[in-house]
Amino acid sequence: MANRVLKFEKNADFYFNRHLKAFDKGDLIDSLSNIRSAIEKDPTNSEYQFYLAETLSEMFLYEDSNYILFKLLEKNERFDGDVVFDIAVNLFNLGDYDKSEETFLKYISDYPDGTRIEDAQEAYELLLESHQEQPPIIKDATLESASLGKKLLDSGKFAEAVDIMTPLAKNNPGAAFLQNNLALAHFCLGETSKAISISENMLKLQPTNIHTICNLAIFYSTEDLEKAREYCTLLDGVKT
Repeated sequence: MANRVLKFEKNADFYFNRHLKAFDKGDLIDSLSNIRSAIEKDPTNSEYQFYLAETLSEMFLYEDSNYILFKLLEKNERFDGDVVFDIAVNLFNLGDYDKSEETFLKYISDYPDGTRIEDAQEAYELLLESHQEQPPIIKDATLESASLGKKLLDSGKFAEAVDIMTPLAKNNPGAAFLQNNLALAHFCLGETSKAISISENMLKLQPTNIHTICNLAIFYSTEDLEKAREYCTLLDGVKT
């Protein structure tokens, strides 16, 4: 009798479960690969699309994440308000504070019993308070250049991203999204000390900026684990 080889069919659920395990471990590259494989197997599954958006957001790809989230909104797939909440967070991290505030308010109004209501209320209040100390107005041309710099960063063209963002960051020291992206570009070039310096200066201006604290935890993890743990502890305090 000839040997028979049983083929194991790797369906969408298989890849989705692998995505969840990788995501929980913080392995975002493996997580992203598996959730994309799940979507290839089941392209109409809105839940998979939502998890893809969340993964992209964790990787600082906020525009790509929001593109997916807005598509889900168009299909009225809101996942108990989590789509709206995540859009608000992405907008905040992109530096679009007015739209972020508006979106957090929408979440609060539409989902008063939502699982993230406390976080939304806190974020909304912080944004309201920030109006008392408005950050400098950033010109449209600067935003366009900043967007180009972010695209270069996302595509792995780190040196070009630094060239674009350095003068922008110098002229807009309070623009967290610019400073954070510039710091990340330096880190990707192996210029960790420069990345840390930029981030620590940013943190002096915005002591509760989650993105900046995350960056510092990552940067120091390659040089000073004790310092990295301090920023992880600080991050926990900001989130709670």
